[in-house]
Amino acid sequence: MNQPEELLFLHYAALATTAQERLQLLATISALFNRPPGLYDGTALGLSPGAWPQLCVWLQHNPSPFWTLEQQSIRIHRACQKHVIIGTGQLIEDLHFSSPSRPSFDDVWQAASRFIQQNIEGISHDQKAEA
Repeated sequence: MNQPEELLFLHYAALATTAQERLQLLATISALFNRPPGLYDGTALGLSPGAWPQLCVWLQHNPSPFWTLEQQSIRIHRACQKHVIIGTGQLIEDLHFSSPSRPSFDDVWQAASRFIQQNIEGISHDQKAEA
């Protein structure tokens, strides 16, 4: 299939075998979108240490006129502002199944941490007002 060079076509279902892996890789790839030309590593892209190797493997198997994989970095040649996700039905299904009906431990921990921090700040503010 002859694809226009100003568009990036992502075949969503082919990204990985599980819903979680597909969603994670799609999120990782999106770190490259709309970036100006330059040399980037995982830190500059804001990626977790585990996401960087996934992105490198994906780039090795999916050449693009927008970027190339170099030794320890990715060279962005031009911003990828237009992208098409092929297989949005699978994406929607994955999003549906990835939305947990019960919160994860991390969600509960983050909510508790925010609650405690807000209350500590509130107590501190009240004590200053009384003084």
